[in-house]
Amino acid sequence: MKKTISVGIATYNRSKFLKQTVDYIINQNEDSVIEIIIVDQTPDKEITDELKAYFGAFNFKIIYIIQTKPEVCRARNTIILNAKGDIIIFFDDDVILGEKCISSHLSAYNYEGIKSCIGHIHHRKPNFNVDSLDICKPRIGTENSIGDDAALDLNYKGVSISCNQSFDRNILIELGGFDENFIGGYYEDADMGLRLKRSGYKIAFHPEAMVVHIKAPQGGLRFEVKQPFSEVERLLSYALFIHRYPTEYGFFESLKSILRAGPFRKVNVVNPINHIKSWRNLLISFIAAYRVKKSVKSIIFKNDQS
Repeated sequence: MKKTISVGIATYNRSKFLKQTVDYIINQNEDSVIEIIIVDQTPDKEITDELKAYFGAFNFKIIYIIQTKPEVCRARNTIILNAKGDIIIFFDDDVILGEKCISSHLSAYNYEGIKSCIGHIHHRKPNFNVDSLDICKPRIGTENSIGDDAALDLNYKGVSISCNQSFDRNILIELGGFDENFIGGYYEDADMGLRLKRSGYKIAFHPEAMVVHIKAPQGGLRFEVKQPFSEVERLLSYALFIHRYPTEYGFFESLKSILRAGPFRKVNVVNPINHIKSWRNLLISFIAAYRVKKSVKSIIFKNDQS
């Protein structure tokens, strides 16, 4: 029997790009897609009311859920709990899909042992005009492509990025979903991929499951935009990943990342008071991460699991 697909999108203050992404998903005309589940964390009720009405008018099953507190892991776990498909494909709210994206994700599960598939990702260059991106010419205006190799890889060793990644829904439930200890919106997808691999499952890379990641100039949880959580919460995600996986992707590389995200972030370097506070926040985050490094916090569990 052909597997069914639920598409999940966690979104934050990006109504324009969210609408575009949903249009691309529906225009794939993939009959295995039975629903799109959107968890919107936008604080502006006027925007969410407009989107609820907008998606409610579609001749397609779109489940629109409002989550008041921005937490990407909880949003994705809400998607998992509401999904009815055999496979869940997670897309960011600002991607353009290649014409074979969804069908290529689906085809990966025909191979033995595959419980997740990551697709090719082209990230927009910071100074490249959003409106000039062309899915037919994905390398123009993009950088940091994930998976430059043209071949299908049935034992992907790289970092998981849920901007364009699918999972067997049953495996996500077995693993407890995304770990909500990762508050700050960083490394939660890499953690999921490594937990999946440590459980003996395989991740595939499919080059034709391709998206262009717009990296929208507003909304989202990146450094460039105002974030809805504290520096301690953001650094906790980095610190927890270092504690939990000190060797997988290189301890010193991970350490450099957290220093660049904290004390050596430009806005902290130029302000001595902020710089000192950031070192304090870094210490607090490392202590907090150490306390929870062996547990997974998730609404999929009734209680935290060790």
